[in-house]
Amino acid sequence: MSTKLLPHTKLAIGSITPTVLVCGDPERVRQVASCLEKPQLLAEWREYVTYRGVYHGRTLTVCSHGVGAPGAAIAFEELIKAGAERIIRIGSCGSLQPQVQPGDLVIATAAVQRTGYGREVVPTGYPAVADMGLTLALRDTAVALEYAPHTGIVLTRDAFLPASTRLPLPVISKWLKRTCWL
Repeated sequence: MSTKLLPHTKLAIGSITPTVLVCGDPERVRQVASCLEKPQLLAEWREYVTYRGVYHGRTLTVCSHGVGAPGAAIAFEELIKAGAERIIRIGSCGSLQPQVQPGDLVIATAAVQRTGYGREVVPTGYPAVADMGLTLALRDTAVALEYAPHTGIVLTRDAFLPASTRLPLPVISKWLKRTCWL
């Protein structure tokens, strides 16, 4: 009897842990997996690479989702079907705030979405707010490890490269005045 695999990630239902770290780059997943004890490659298909392993005594899963909201949504939906209860995105981001420097830790409390995918699946104006318990646990852990995390609202959008991410000056000026925006 063969196990039915999810169509895009090629994960089996029940094969992953409740806690999943995700990032865009499959190579970054491999780097994270190299830090795990007993890393096990669960699946590798298209931009989706998934490992399970142990970190400081806790078993977790790490999966890539490629670039863009549609690919990430596919990964998240299939990760949930496979057993995910907590999905934490790790990786890189940009910033509109000058105090947020490369290498700084950013913990998003909510996100303003400006993606085509988001407009397709959620009502206009519906807030994307992070789970408060998980957000506080991330912040408290970062502080305990002597990191100084930036917390606040982030923006997610389809444009990725700097030449394509220029926003009108009044919009940027308005956002830069809000101290809660990262």
